[in-house]
Parts: sequence; C-alpha cells; structure tokens
Amino acid sequence: MLAAAAIGCTQAHTGLDLTPTAHEKVPAPLIRSLNVGVARDVLVELMPESSTDTPLDAGAVEGNREELARDTGSLPTDVASSLIDEDLEAKAKYYEAAQQSILDSIDEREVKVLIRYEHIPYLFVNVTTLRGLFALASRPEVLRLHEDKEYEHQLVESLPLINQPAVAASGKTGASTAVAVLDTGCDFTRSDFGSCTEAGANGCKVAFAKDFTSSDDFQADDTGHGTNVAAIVLGVAPSTKVLALDVFEKTGLANTAVILAAVDWSIKNRTTYNIVAMNLSLGGSSSNTLCPTSAFASALANARTAGIVPVVASGNGALSGALAIPACVPAAVSVGAVYDSNAGGFNFSNCSDRTTATDQVACFSNSASFLSLLAPGAPITAGGFRMLGTSQAAPHVAGAMAVVRSAFPGEAVNTSIARLTGSGATIRDSRSGLTKRRLDLQAALKGAFANDTVAPTGSIVINGNQANTNNRAVTLAITGNDQNGVDSMCVSNAGSCTAFENFAASKAWQLTEGDGVKTVRVALKDVAGNQGVVTDTIRLDTTGPTGGTLQAAPKDQAMELSWTAGSDTGSGVAGYRLVVAESSAPANCSTGSLIYNGNARSFKHTSLTNGTLYGYRLCPVDLAGNIGTGSVASARATPELVAPTGTVKINGGATVTRVEGVTLNLNAMDASGVAQMCVSNTNDTCTRWEPYSATKAWTLTTNRGKGSVFVWFEDIYGNRSKTPATVNIVIDTEPPAAVALTVAGGPARVNLTWPAASDASGIASYTLLFTAGMAPPSQCSTGTKLYEGPLRSYTHMGLTTGAAYSYRLCATDRVGNLSAGAVRTALAR
Repeated sequence: MLAAAAIGCTQAHTGLDLTPTAHEKVPAPLIRSLNVGVARDVLVELMPESSTDTPLDAGAVEGNREELARDTGSLPTDVASSLIDEDLEAKAKYYEAAQQSILDSIDEREVKVLIRYEHIPYLFVNVTTLRGLFALASRPEVLRLHEDKEYEHQLVESLPLINQPAVAASGKTGASTAVAVLDTGCDFTRSDFGSCTEAGANGCKVAFAKDFTSSDDFQADDTGHGTNVAAIVLGVAPSTKVLALDVFEKTGLANTAVILAAVDWSIKNRTTYNIVAMNLSLGGSSSNTLCPTSAFASALANARTAGIVPVVASGNGALSGALAIPACVPAAVSVGAVYDSNAGGFNFSNCSDRTTATDQVACFSNSASFLSLLAPGAPITAGGFRMLGTSQAAPHVAGAMAVVRSAFPGEAVNTSIARLTGSGATIRDSRSGLTKRRLDLQAALKGAFANDTVAPTGSIVINGNQANTNNRAVTLAITGNDQNGVDSMCVSNAGSCTAFENFAASKAWQLTEGDGVKTVRVALKDVAGNQGVVTDTIRLDTTGPTGGTLQAAPKDQAMELSWTAGSDTGSGVAGYRLVVAESSAPANCSTGSLIYNGNARSFKHTSLTNGTLYGYRLCPVDLAGNIGTGSVASARATPELVAPTGTVKINGGATVTRVEGVTLNLNAMDASGVAQMCVSNTNDTCTRWEPYSATKAWTLTTNRGKGSVFVWFEDIYGNRSKTPATVNIVIDTEPPAAVALTVAGGPARVNLTWPAASDASGIASYTLLFTAGMAPPSQCSTGTKLYEGPLRSYTHMGLTTGAAYSYRLCATDRVGNLSAGAVRTALAR
C-alpha cells in the first residue's frame, strides 16, 4: 500500500480550505506533482450509490467475505440474469449522473475528461492545477482520488494435475461461456486458437479482440504473454471463447485507467458473450492485507456482482505474507503458482528453487492468509510459448471457472468459487507454513459424491403431455431424482447424446423435421457421472386441414351459415373457427371477430344490422392446432329479398344523339328504398356501384352507330336486380351526305332544285345561301340566307338581268350535324 503524505502545507497555494475528509481523499504524490506545475492523470472514484455498496472491511478473508454477487442459485437463470441487468442499469444511471454533476462544477481548463466509465464508479481525468485537484476532492460525489499507476506482467503438463482430461471426457469443457483476458493481446493466427484470420471469424476461439491502449497492437502481441495466457484458458476449457483485451503499452506496462476501461467493457458486454470470468495476470506493489480502498476494488466488485469472476495472479515478488495489487482486492480470486512436475532447478532474480516437484509452491509466488487458491504455473507451455509465473497459474483457474459456470449456470457465483477453493489437494507452503487448496477441476465438479454409483431417475413430458403439436419448437418438463442430486442432462432426438448441460426443470427444444410421431430422449447425469435415460413422444403435424365450403343465407337481422365437412390426413379435424367482419371476409381466421369455435357444421349469426354487408371465413382446425385457409361467403342481413325495378332513358327519351356524352334519366322503385345503382355500356356483370340518383352524366360507346345503356339497382338491404334496365339510342356523329344542286337562270330570276339528302338520323332541313358574283359562300354560316326548311326547290327572283349569282346548299340532320354543302353559279337572263 502507498503511504499517505502530509498535505496540509499545500493549502496556501490553492486558495481553498479543504475539510479533513477532503484531505483524506487525495494521495500525497498527486499534490507534490501539481504543486510544482506537473499535470497528472487522476482516477476519480465515485461514492457508492447506496449504503449497501460501501467498500468491504479490510479484515475480511476468502470464505467469510460479504456476498459480492447476487445469489441466484434459487432463481431460474433468465430471471437471475434479468435482476442483474436491472441492477447494472441502475448503477450505470447513477454513475452517469454523478460524473456529470462533478464535471458541471469544475473548470474544464483545470480538469479535462479522459474516460467516462459506464459500469464502474470511476471517472478518469487529467488535472493541471492544484485548484482543480482540490475542487475534485471537495465534491460530495467523490469517494477518493487515485494515481494512475503502471502494472507489470505476472509471468501440457499442468492439465493432468488438475484432472482436466477426465472432466473434458465427461463433456464439461466450458461451452457457451467466454473469458475476458486482460493482457498483452493474443496472436490468434496460431493453431491453438484456430489459425484465425480475424477475431470472431467462424471457428475462431478468440471471439473478440480490442486494443485499449494508444500505442500497442493486440494482433502482434509484442511479448507473447497474452497469447500464452489465453491458450492456457482454452487448454482447461476448450469450448469457451476468449476475449483478448489488450491493456499493455509497448513499454510492457499497463495503466490503471486502461485496465479499468477493459473491466468496464467486460461488464457492459457480459450478456453478449456470456462472460463468466476475467483473467488479470498483472500486478504491482503489494499489500499484506486485503485492499478495499485500491483503485480496483469497486471495479472488480461490480464485475463479480455482474456474474464475472475476476481471477488475478498473486504476483511474482516471492512474498510469503502479501499479495500484489490487484490480487489483494476483496472481490478477486487470487491465484498462486505450484510446479506441475519435477522441472529441475530454477534461479530467479528474487529467489531460487534448486529442486522442484509436483505441487511444490514456486519460490517466486506471492502468498498470504487471504490467498484464494493455488494452480499450476511453472513452467507452462501453451500458444507456442513456454513461461512460468503466477500469470500462468491464474488462467488455469479462469478456464476452470468457465467449465464450472457452464456446468452449473444457475448457481450463485460464490458457490462456483467455493467449488474451486474448497476442493482439490491441500498444499503446504514451506516458507510460511500456510496451506491452500490446489485447483482440481474434477473434484470441484463432483464435490463429495465421488462414491455415488446409482443412476438418476426422472421423467420428461412434452408440451404438458399433449398428443399433437404443429410446431417443431416444444417445451420439455423434466424431473430428475438422485440421492445426491442431478447435475446435468443431455437432450436429443436420437439414440445417443454427448452435449450435456446444466440440469433444468424446463427446456425449449426443437423436434426433427417432417410430420409424424417424434421421440425426445433425455439422459440425466448426477454429480458422480452416473446416467439414466427418460423419453416421451408427441405427434408433429404441420399440415393444415382442407375443405369446409361455407354458405351464407341472409335473414331479418341474422345470417344462417352452414358448411361442408373438412378433412385432415395427420391428426384429424378437431373443429371449426368462424370469423366475421363488416364489408369483406377476414383475410384469415386469426383476424376478424370470432363468432363460433366448435365441431358443429352450422351456425346462426344474430343481432345483425339489416342492410350491412357481412363477410365470413370458415376454417377447419386439426387436433395439432393447424388452421386451414378455409372458405368465404358474404351477404347482407335483410327483412325482404325482393330486388328493385326501374327504367332508364337517354336525354329525356331521345332516340338519337350526335355526341357520346349524354344524360341518363333513371327511375327505380323498391319497397325498402333504392340505395345504389351500377351503370354499364355492356350487359356484363357490373362492379362500379354508386349511390342511386335520378340523373347521371354518362358517356356512350359507339357500336355501329348504336349505343346501349344497362343499369342494375340495389336496395338498402343489398338485394340487386338480376336483369338490368336497358335503353338504346342511335349515335350519329357524321354530317349528311353531299347532294347535287341544280340551277337554271330565267328572266330576272334563278330556279334552284336539289334531291333529298341521306343521313343515319334523317334530314331535318336544308339551308340555301347566295352571294352576288362568281364566288359562292365559303360555308353555310356566310353569305345571305335565302331559305331554310324541308323543301327541295327555291326560285330566287328580282335579279339583275345578265348578272352572276353564286349559291351554297347545306343539309342539317335530326341531331344537328351540318353538311359542308354543294355550290353552283348562274346568270339571270
């Protein structure tokens, strides 16, 4: 631990009067640096958000510590995880608010934010003045200030020693878990990790890699230390995933703030990867007691509360009564090193082991009464590197924790830790006489039940004992009975099973594809490895029934519905669903309003509104719950079924027209009232219904000079005329054909005659015009009109003898079409 220096002499330089409480928050080295103008990076530790989060008593030891993680052993795993998530979210909101309160109160020219942590109670800042430092210390949200210190590395034969091969053979390899390795990175291109091209690639055992520093390269792993440590984790737990979090600079040192950033990231991403442990093979300084005021204390406590066990190397200082920081933190599982075999003699910078033997405590391994346990650490070959140290002991325990948490995902974190620290061989440290357990993975998993030879019994029930299902996804209700408790189970659709998991009373399961009877098999295994098998069957039917043709007969405020029988080749028809909606039938039998659900084949729908259109869909349902598409029918409830009658005229009864745009004159009658009409130029089924009216503008279509109109009528109850009202009209858009004009001059006169003109609608009149001279009128609207009427001759009198006169004769048909006319010129005699 760092000794606190007197700081009262510095108050005069700041203009601030610090309370004794504020003085205690500030390490003396920070004051000395800032007093001479040297800016410092500072870790600001926040006050706990409630009294239950106060730092642990320094006198606490492993086995008697306060619970740091929520005891979820009696809760379902998903419920326990939800409670932890809620707790983490509440803490994160408090940390954010406290950080902001501090930042709002200080001068940003004196205190610059470097890192805002989300899930641990810290704020990392750069302080340039004593005023800024003391301003931080004076804030009520601040628990204490810390220097940003630097930490060093704490540097396959070991696996049999901890009985890992036997555990792996039983199927316990850390599946569905992840271990965060806070180290120098990881060279995941090596075969130990799957020879990956990138972290997270398919088949890569390194699921994620991130460099938290500014100058290092986690893919390079400058020293190989992190690669060796990560490979040890995978050696113990081959099915776990490694998260390679590089916290070391190229200098070989790791700063507190960077390490805490990786801890913060791990808590934030714990559910994404199911992080169950974090390995910290690093440390610096030492403490001969637990160190609850360390900068790491609250961070590792939060990690453990979140379900992440912090495993920390005890340190290589050859100390027999002290541990390195952060191994001394109360939340840490601290690990010392033993030799895994007779490896010969070793000389270290601070001690020597002239001879070595299996389970001999390495002379360099820090130890103390509050050390958690021992593990193989000298020497270890993994990931292409051969290294020795407590750095190699810690990942054995981190990997073992992955195996335990995978095997017992629902038990409390402290229970899992107790499995490791309370089992295994007892090893005596000859330097101090202290005895500690050495990691034994098999013993940790079996506990006290190694002599149990009786297989467990139990039962399995699929979907509450239903006979049929239409979904491959089912729920298994599983019971297990054993004198010492059922440890795990393996569920399969086949006759054998190797993927054992933690026993659970309920499990979601997927049946094999294809309709038919399915068998689900569950192998139950107790803590001693004894197995028993239980089975159950269920019919999978995913094909919906067919048939069930629906008819709807309207009645007064009611509808009588009937249908034919449906059929099903799988589980059989169980009944029928009948749904309704206004205007149109529902798209399927899961929409609309359900009005009948049973096995009858008729139903009377009552209390309806007469005149409203009701659409129905009838779907057969089989015994597996599949719903057929069914059939539809629509009708309007009505007190009478007589359709309206009516007539239609064009242009008030006209028989001819010269334009296609006309006015229809409609007259319809019904006992209940006419509501709609549908007009068409053809006698086909009409679909363009509109409100009934006595007149309507309409456009005819020409069919060889004849136009026809057809009109259907509908009353307020939906009764429609089966035969339309019809009217025909001649459409004449052409002018009369030209006629020959004959002229004969006489004394002071000209006699004019012409034959009858022809036209589709008939000739209504003739128009005769003239001009004096040789040029006739250019059209029938110019010149002087002589005559207009039905006659076919005219005598132009009172003319000048010898003068010339020109004429134009035009015919007009019965619909107003005007011919271009015929022209002639004559001389009066």
